[in-house]
Amino acid sequence: MGEARNSYKDPLVAGMLAIIPGAGHFYCGERLRGVAYMLGTAVGLFLFLVPGLFILAASVPDAILCAQRRNRLMPPLLHPSMTNITDVPHPEPPQPEQPVEETPRAPWTESAR
Repeated sequence: MGEARNSYKDPLVAGMLAIIPGAGHFYCGERLRGVAYMLGTAVGLFLFLVPGLFILAASVPDAILCAQRRNRLMPPLLHPSMTNITDVPHPEPPQPEQPVEETPRAPWTESAR
């Protein structure tokens, strides 16, 4: 409950937990989807064996994608790959404007001005 909402979720852990239907989705914070996988697998296994196995097999890659999607939406400073504040990309500082040098004009064009 005290877990940070934007904490990093390891896709491998989510996939391993998803062997228990819905557990990988609970790990990722998608509780409604986790409950749907739990109920779908239970009903599918007890009533119709093949659909239950299909839902169980679909739970693992979906939990992995759930973790990857959550990490992709995470603010960069919370991502574990950002180990140092200097890793944050900074825009280049603006360069001072260079004075524009006037090109010398021929003497006969000066009188035309």
